Amino acid sequence: MLIACLIFVLRGKKEHWMEIGFDNKLYQKVQGEKIKERIKMFDNKLTAYKNALQTEEKSAHTVEKYLRDVRAFLTWMGEAALSKDAVIAYKNDLMARGYTVKSINSMLAAVNRWLTFSGHEDCRVKALKVQREAFCPE
Repeated sequence: MLIACLIFVLRGKKEHWMEIGFDNKLYQKVQGEKIKERIKMFDNKLTAYKNALQTEEKSAHTVEKYLRDVRAFLTWMGEAALSKDAVIAYKNDLMARGYTVKSINSMLAAVNRWLTFSGHEDCRVKALKVQREAFCPE
């Protein structure tokens, strides 16, 4: 109950938590709970998405990776509203964290496919372009 009240009052802003004397661990715990609730909210859609991928005869590893990538995206989103700008920010964050272009494109493929499946096709983003060498170095 106390945590629920704190979530309502503080709206998840870390600065507010620190000002009134709560430590980072409590903040992270509450944020984690909010993220779990958001993923729970999407669980029915994720289950339907998993079934659709299996119906398309995707391999078990592909289904697992797509679901893992979508969950990572939803976790990253936190409480933010789903929008194209949010997906672009996610793509930029993946680049900033040092993922390879191939890895980022793989994650974006999973997220884009989920966005289409869940009726948010307008939020899809383009994959990164892969720069290839024209000639082999000598």
